[in-house]
Amino acid sequence: MHDKWEGKYAAGLPTRDNQDCVIGQNPQYGLTVSKPGNGYLVLRMKEKENSYKAKLKGYFFVQSYDGVPLKSNGDMRRALQVASHGPSPYAQLPEPITFPKNLKYPYTFTCLVANMEPGAAGEGGFSLQIYTKDPTMEVNKLN
Repeated sequence: MHDKWEGKYAAGLPTRDNQDCVIGQNPQYGLTVSKPGNGYLVLRMKEKENSYKAKLKGYFFVQSYDGVPLKSNGDMRRALQVASHGPSPYAQLPEPITFPKNLKYPYTFTCLVANMEPGAAGEGGFSLQIYTKDPTMEVNKLN
């Protein structure tokens, strides 16, 4: 998936300087897998300072939220976290994923991708790659 933080979708993350952040305005994806197992997720930032350092601090997490967009910090706390990485200034953020056995499959996980900066300072492009051994895996944009 190729996407970008732009306009209202450049919400950033809640920080002391971004207290009015609306989590749900960050790009989100539904990741549907047919069975428990392992995978790998890679977030790549397109705007870079050099070959290994990005201009933005990227962040992603995958949660068991049934493919529903996360709208608040409360939504994030209620769901089981499957993978998380960042915030990190590296141009590439790889992370293993384990899809738990205690869910009813097929199951759609919710993946939110953000960076630390809100608004124009946080605008930029990224790509999200997800690898699994599930040949029926699907990824769909949620917002």
